[in-house]
Amino acid sequence: MKILTEATKYVEDPNGELFYWRKIKSIRLMPEVREQFVMARVDKRIYIFGGLSHDCLGDLLAWDTQKWRWERIDTINDDCFIEPRLAHSVVVHNEYLLIYGGLKKFRGSFKVGDVFQGFFMYNTITGKWKRPLKANNNRLPCRRNHISFVIGNEFVAYGGQDENGIIHDTAIVLSLEDFDWKGKLKTVTHRVKLPVIFQRRKKIKENK
Repeated sequence: MKILTEATKYVEDPNGELFYWRKIKSIRLMPEVREQFVMARVDKRIYIFGGLSHDCLGDLLAWDTQKWRWERIDTINDDCFIEPRLAHSVVVHNEYLLIYGGLKKFRGSFKVGDVFQGFFMYNTITGKWKRPLKANNNRLPCRRNHISFVIGNEFVAYGGQDENGIIHDTAIVLSLEDFDWKGKLKTVTHRVKLPVIFQRRKKIKENK
């Protein structure tokens, strides 16, 4: 399997009549080929962190949307250290990148490995990583291949796999004010009645 490093941009002309993809040519630095990394935008920069290449990566790079080039970010890690990882999640909250969970490295071809439970914050202004002690207690679950998002002042992560390979349907909630972990929320499945047009399409497909 070939892993690509190229970036593309979706372009729309001023009249809204032409839509196309354009390959972005970067000068100087190019990121190492990778998969299962995360990407997020803060202001005029697009950040990527981690992923898997020939080895597990822990680098942080930013695409400058004005200069059209990649920059390697030299982070300041006086207070904490974030290990290389893949299959983690990232979400933006104010000037911070919020990183949660991930996988340390695959062991062989079994697609298993050590799963992280850590919650980290990267300040895009000061260039410092932060690991809130209250948020990183033993109650915080290990997760990989999950999704995360922010609602108000709460960080939410949903789904993913734990260290035993079990896939979860729970959401964990973390307060971004006092970093108090609010535990897991069990999702509830509801039956939704489809509109008439979808029911008709379904019957047509079944008759075929």
